Amino acid sequence: MKNSTIVFLAILGVILLSLGSLILGVWSDWKQAVFLENKIEAQYTTNKSSYDNMWKKFIEVTKVSELQAKQYKDVYLGLIEGRYKDQNLLFKMVQEDNPKMDSAVYVQIQRVIESGRNAFDNNQKAMTDVIREYNNVVGVKILMPMVTGKKKLNPNDYIITSARTSNAFDSKQDDVIDITGGK
Repeated sequence: MKNSTIVFLAILGVILLSLGSLILGVWSDWKQAVFLENKIEAQYTTNKSSYDNMWKKFIEVTKVSELQAKQYKDVYLGLIEGRYKDQNLLFKMVQEDNPKMDSAVYVQIQRVIESGRNAFDNNQKAMTDVIREYNNVVGVKILMPMVTGKKKLNPNDYIITSARTSNAFDSKQDDVIDITGGK
């Protein structure tokens, strides 16, 4: 075999080996991107479920407190109506022990709201992390996005936030929270 043939075959072998390695690398990156896309969709569905569950808990817990308030109202109305019809009212008022409102319901509502918000925040952080990982795969590898057409994702398309938060980030300003309602 001639030296030129050997050199040609060696160069061809190196080119084919490099090309094969490149194709396998792009294929591996593509598989990882598809895996992460599926993970993003699953996390998004989890976030929707978590958000729905959180709001259902809020509503159900507040319904319990509304029911309790209605029952207290009914008891007090009965007591008040009975007082004005009774001739021995003064004696009974001294002995009377009125029902006490239990603040435990409000504490329970606070706990449900706080735990629901914390769980949802953790789900949002998990979503952001998966999107970051996906964007690293798509953004760092030069050939993979060119060959597969995959593009970076915008985390804001997947994250739920409030108008207040959006406005604060758009304006770069926020005000002190007034929990008293200006009173």
